[in-house]
Amino acid sequence: MALDIIALMEALHLDKAVFGGYDGGVRAADVVSVLGPKRVKAMVAVSGYGVDDLKANKEALPPAAEYG
Repeated sequence: MALDIIALMEALHLDKAVFGGYDGGVRAADVVSVLGPKRVKAMVAVSGYGVDDLKANKEALPPAAEYG
């Protein structure tokens, strides 16, 4: 979906846009901001979606953070 948004922006000759999203729309906006951060003027996110650091996720958390 994010690649489609970028393609649409290119077709419309839009350099930047303000993004707003809810649920899956937040994910698309997040991915657009990762792939093309200069394309995002601002973003409003209702609910959340994490863009994870996969390398860091391979490391165990300290015991206190794992507990609970």
